Amino acid sequence: NSVNGMLLVNTVPGRAKVYLDSVYYGLSPLHLEIEPGVHVVSIKLEGYKMVTEKVSVRKGAHTEMDLTLER
Repeated sequence: NSVNGMLLVNTVPGRAKVYLDSVYYGLSPLHLEIEPGVHVVSIKLEGYKMVTEKVSVRKGAHTEMDLTLER
């Protein structure tokens, strides 16, 4: 029984930098196990506008984000 939640971050285009609460976690698509609650996800990719969205992660649940980046 996990006390954390799972967050899957997909981006179009892929291989964008994923920041969770201002901490860099890696390149998309990214699968994270994180504490439940509201988190701020930021996506950065050279040549595209940065995307920042809040996401609510529930204990033991899978949350999936699909973000499309704009130039």
